[in-house]
Amino acid sequence: MSLPGLFEDTKRKADAGDPREQSYLAAMYFDGVVVAKDPAEYLRWSLAAASQGYALAQHKLAASYASGRFISKNIEESYYWYSRAALQDFPGIHRSSAELRDEVAAELSPEQIERLSRRLKADLGA
Repeated sequence: MSLPGLFEDTKRKADAGDPREQSYLAAMYFDGVVVAKDPAEYLRWSLAAASQGYALAQHKLAASYASGRFISKNIEESYYWYSRAALQDFPGIHRSSAELRDEVAAELSPEQIERLSRRLKADLGA
């Protein structure tokens, strides 16, 4: 399959709601290999995949928020998405997400962590 064909196929599946394909599409916008780099589209598709519970997308989105690379740095969002990824049983992600969440937590106040914990529980219906 050609790169343009790969993009179109991935976009079609992402538009249909497949979180894995949404994550792949986000990576295409991040890397700029198949399409031009686009931070807004990267964020849009990363959030779509992460919001559906796709752990790899959650982890990558958290890393982007932590570093401020490609999207605006936001430690609270980084903590939130690392926390969600850490709850997943995804090989290689569970432990590293928990460790990285704990690292970014050092930049947050106890009140921020408590607010984010409440948000997480509400979002997960716990």
